Amino acid sequence: MYVEQRTGSIPGIVFATIRHGAIVRTLSVKLARTLSGHYIAEMPNNTWSTECMTPESAILMHAALVFPVEIHDAPWLGNLKPVSPDSYITNLTPIPETMIAE
Repeated sequence: MYVEQRTGSIPGIVFATIRHGAIVRTLSVKLARTLSGHYIAEMPNNTWSTECMTPESAILMHAALVFPVEIHDAPWLGNLKPVSPDSYITNLTPIPETMIAE
């Protein structure tokens, strides 16, 4: 999966063309820059991604949740094991607006 093209300004809405195998999609992704100079993307579930070094990496974090996952692309999904309830993240908090650089 990679970003073929992107247009738009950061911070703000960026339109990106993503290619994953034979599938091509154009997505709109809200990108922001943190005070440390890294890039974050608003995820489809209205949380922020982890900090990324490049805007393309942040866009791919968003795209990874949008594109369908195939077993041949992610073979570890073929060997599902139950996860203990203690390993789930229960408290996801969005990044405060004060930490996002303008």
